Amino acid sequence: MRHYLVVAAALFASVYAQQTVLRKPSGHDHSFEDGTTSTHYCATDSSSKVTSFTYTGNKLSLQSSGCPGYDWTSASNPGEARYQCWAKTVPANPIIGTTPYVVGVYMYKNKTGTNPDPQKGSIGMAVNGVTISGNTDAEGRDAYVYEGMSFDTCGGHPDQAYSYHYHAETTDGCVYTQVSGQHSPLFGIMADGVPIYGAYGDGGVAPTDLDECNGHVDSTHNFYHYHVTPNKAYPYLVNCLKGCLNNSNWLTSQTCTPQATQYDYSSLRSVVTSHSTATATSYTCSKSSASSLQINTPFMLVVQLVTAWVLVVSQSSIFHVK
Repeated sequence: MRHYLVVAAALFASVYAQQTVLRKPSGHDHSFEDGTTSTHYCATDSSSKVTSFTYTGNKLSLQSSGCPGYDWTSASNPGEARYQCWAKTVPANPIIGTTPYVVGVYMYKNKTGTNPDPQKGSIGMAVNGVTISGNTDAEGRDAYVYEGMSFDTCGGHPDQAYSYHYHAETTDGCVYTQVSGQHSPLFGIMADGVPIYGAYGDGGVAPTDLDECNGHVDSTHNFYHYHVTPNKAYPYLVNCLKGCLNNSNWLTSQTCTPQATQYDYSSLRSVVTSHSTATATSYTCSKSSASSLQINTPFMLVVQLVTAWVLVVSQSSIFHVK
C-alpha cells in the first residue's frame, strides 16, 4: 500500500510542477499555430534569440522568438520570459499621414488630455526581436510609472502572457551601443513601418525639435523617424504613430490621408536586415523551432530531483510491502 502512495505522491509532484510553472495564461494572442502557449523559457544568453527581417515588395516582414538575447532574470515581476511566435508585416516604405494615430496614455506629450482609448500591447519591434509596447499598461495607466520598478537591468520585463517587452529607453549596450558624438543607432521598427532610434540625434545631441509623436527629420537620416526619450521622460518611446497603417497587419487600420511630403526609406533596408539571425526560409515560427529552448527553472529542477528520489525509494526494500 505504501508503495502506491509514494508513487502517487511522485506523480502529484510532477503534475503540480507542470500546472504551476507551465500553465497556459489567458489572453495570449501571439501563441503557436495551434493556439497553445510556449513552455520554452528564453535563455539568459543569445542562444534563443531568433530574428528574421525580410523585405518583399512594398512590405517588411518581422519575425522573432521574442527572446532578448541576454539575462532577463533580474526583472522583479513574477512572470517569466518565454519563446514567442511573433510574425508581423509593416510597410517597407512608410507613408506619412496628415493625422497621427495617438497610442499614448495622454493625447499630448506634455501629459495633457487623457486618451480615452490608449493602445495596449505591442506597437513595434526592437532590432533584437523584442516587442516594443506603448506607454500604457494593461489597466490603461502610465506603464513606466506603475511598472517601471519591475524592469530588469536592461529596461524590459515579461507580461502575464510571458512575453518579454520594452516600454521605454533601454540600457546602453543591451539593444544598441551609443557612440559619443554620433546619432543613436536604430532601436527598432514601429507598427507603421517608421524606424525608431535611440535618444540622440545629429552630433550625439538629444533633439529639441521632436513633434507630438516624438519624431522628426535630421541631417543624419533624411527621412521621418522617431526617437526614444532620454532619462525615461514621457512619452518614453512614441506618443502617436504618424505613418499610415494600411499595409500593416499589426494594428487596426485607420483612415489615413498622406501628407504632401513623403520620404525615401530605401537606405534603411540594409541596416534592418543586418539584424536578422535567420532568413525567412530557414526560420519558421513554430513549436519545432522552440523545441531546443526548454530551460528549467530552479523550482522545476528541485521538483524533478525530488520526484526521481521518491521513485527510486519506492522501489527499495524499505517500502516494499508483501
